[in-house]
Amino acid sequence: MEFTGKTIDQAIKEGLSALGASLDEVDVKIISEGGLFKKAKVDITRSVSHDEHDTTMHDEEKGKEQEKVEEKEVEQISTPQESLDLSTTEETDTIEVEEKPKQLTEEQKQQIAKMVAQVKEYIVSFMKKMCYLFNQIGDVEIEENGRDLHVNLKSNIRQMIGYHGESLDAYQTILNNAVSNHFEHFRGRIYLDVDRYKANREQSLIHLAKRMANKVIVARKSMKLEPMRSYERKVIHNALSKMDHISTHSEGEEPKRYIVIDYIAN
Repeated sequence: MEFTGKTIDQAIKEGLSALGASLDEVDVKIISEGGLFKKAKVDITRSVSHDEHDTTMHDEEKGKEQEKVEEKEVEQISTPQESLDLSTTEETDTIEVEEKPKQLTEEQKQQIAKMVAQVKEYIVSFMKKMCYLFNQIGDVEIEENGRDLHVNLKSNIRQMIGYHGESLDAYQTILNNAVSNHFEHFRGRIYLDVDRYKANREQSLIHLAKRMANKVIVARKSMKLEPMRSYERKVIHNALSKMDHISTHSEGEEPKRYIVIDYIAN
């Protein structure tokens, strides 16, 4: 079936919603990438027919039951946290105090490590399929940061990035949803990057923040920055949080919310 949207990821979302399927259950063919006056179009079909799905349902259910048994102890020793939030939250002045994690036995650590390894394998497979959708190839790098995973796709797929990373955020949401659906006891968050775009963008934002802050100090008056997404504003706030004679705050409403850099005499 063919589906359209302003961007490829929106067309894919529309198709997955209409079919009631996840990305790993379908085959996607990109018909048109869209443009200024043209919508993106994709063709989406289920990877497995309903008859084949029915015949394998029993085996899949057995596999899921086995997975639940293996992960049961992991769930019991996992540190409680709020349900996975895939949206980017606004900056805040409050300081969150994390509870001291419980001491884990060696067996429990091994169980968690096994689950994380399975999650990594799934992510690699998922991202390879994403590359296939764009008729590209790429390598997947995954770094652990606590219980979170930072994924970098080494491939020059500009369509996955979009303007200032807007499409990249959408694909990150899709990836988090897919992992959450397949590993209900995984408590981490997945951060997706393509060819280190976000890392490079962050360095550019830090450079911009310091350059504008120096102008504010010289002029001794406040200056506004261009509208930015919440994540980018956080980078600016953090970069200038300890700079003398400088404070920052956000004004406006999304999606045109922006940062104001203020001069402080004392």
